[in-house]
Amino acid sequence: MANKKILIIEDDRDFAEVVKLILETSYGVVIANSKEEGMKKLAEENPDLLILDMMIDKKAEGYIISRELRKDSRFCDLPIIL
Repeated sequence: MANKKILIIEDDRDFAEVVKLILETSYGVVIANSKEEGMKKLAEENPDLLILDMMIDKKAEGYIISRELRKDSRFCDLPIIL
């Protein structure tokens, strides 16, 4: 189970760190603090799960990101928690 990787895209650094602390006992956890950083890490890290801030960067940007990912063949089956 420890080889499973979770990517957190969250602009609230404190919240992201708390979630990471909780999850890293069982999973590999990577944090991105912006849409641009998150999209880069998605391609680099190939996570098993994405935890995505609904209100990152701009209003409802997380929703837009999730819609873009569903159209991308690399990430269309990636589980996303908003």
